[in-house]
Amino acid sequence: MNWKLLAVTALAVPFWFSGSARAENPQHLKQFLQTGQCQGCDLSGSSLYGSYWSFSNQTGWTFRDNQATNPLDVPAMSLPADRTNLSNANLSNADLRLIRFHRANLRGANLSGARLKEADLFKVDLSGANLSGADLSNVNLNSANLSGADLTGANLSGANLVYAILTNAKGLGDLVGRGALVCGTLGADGRVTNASPSCSPNTRYRRLE
Repeated sequence: MNWKLLAVTALAVPFWFSGSARAENPQHLKQFLQTGQCQGCDLSGSSLYGSYWSFSNQTGWTFRDNQATNPLDVPAMSLPADRTNLSNANLSNADLRLIRFHRANLRGANLSGARLKEADLFKVDLSGANLSGADLSNVNLNSANLSGADLTGANLSGANLVYAILTNAKGLGDLVGRGALVCGTLGADGRVTNASPSCSPNTRYRRLE
């Protein structure tokens, strides 16, 4: 029996059938789970809640699903989280809460209406991405690249935009008024902004690497 294929199938089944508006391409989802690369893929409406890639000397990089009581491991053939490539992928209305995507490539991705509450998107490339109507509450976007991204109607309550790049981004409005943490942030006009009350000369946030 092909246990690797069985593990992939068992993990993917809840994603395919949970929820009322499933639209993702099952083959695209399988490709992402196995490789971490799925440029231009259709993962709209998929659920990757609390998922991440972990590493061990025995198995290498492994995709872990935190939804299950006993998470199933799907061996990753190549890329860890900091090399994940979902550029130009359709992730509209996807459930990505608590997901961990450090330094991932999400350039040009469609994340409109996606749920990203408390996701960890440190240094993620979201340049040109569509985040309109997305739930970005309490998301970590420290040092993320959001240049040219569309954040119209996005929930930014508690979002960490420290050292984020927002050059030419759309739909920003009053970031602090929307509840975001803005410190050392490169605004839509290309100027550095230290707008949050907690961001004073004596309490500057440390730039993470």
